[in-house]
Amino acid sequence: MRVADLDTPILLVDLPRMERNVRRMADFAREAQGYAREGRAHCGIIVSDQLDVGEVVRRLTKVLGSYSASDMIDRFVWLQSFA
Repeated sequence: MRVADLDTPILLVDLPRMERNVRRMADFAREAQGYAREGRAHCGIIVSDQLDVGEVVRRLTKVLGSYSASDMIDRFVWLQSFA
């Protein structure tokens, strides 16, 4: 079946891409946990679902307004929580 033959509206998921993105976010979370376990500091990690560039900029602006540079040290931020 071709995509053009599907009834709309329909949700299509690129499963390999989605799985890769989920693994990447999990890798960042594990990395942050590893740093904490070892007593090492990092400058902060921000992760996000796949968003339009404008939405990423809008949410990052909210993050910048919420945390100072020193507040971001060792912080793990999910960008979707700044919707």
